[in-house]
Amino acid sequence: MRFPFRTNSFDGVLEGAVTGLGLAALPTIIADSIPVLRRIRLDEEPPIKPIIVAMHRDMRSVPRCEPSQRAHERGRPRPRRRYLE
Repeated sequence: MRFPFRTNSFDGVLEGAVTGLGLAALPTIIADSIPVLRRIRLDEEPPIKPIIVAMHRDMRSVPRCEPSQRAHERGRPRPRRRYLE
C-alpha cells in the first residue's frame, strides 16, 4: 500500500484533506466550517479518537474554563476515555 501523504500533526491532516490528498477523520466542529470538505458515508462507525483537556489548577476559577471544569467534576463524558488526575 502506498501513501502519497503522511503526517502525525492535526494541521497536516487538515491541510491534506483541504488540498484533496485524501480522506481524513476530522472533528465535525472544524470540518463543517470548511466549505471544500464534505462528509462521506461509511459502512461502519469511525474509530473513536480521545480528546484530552488539561488545565493548570489555577485556571479552574477562570470564567472561560469553568464549563470544562464543571463537566469534569460531573464525570462527563467518561465512556471509553481516560483522564489524568
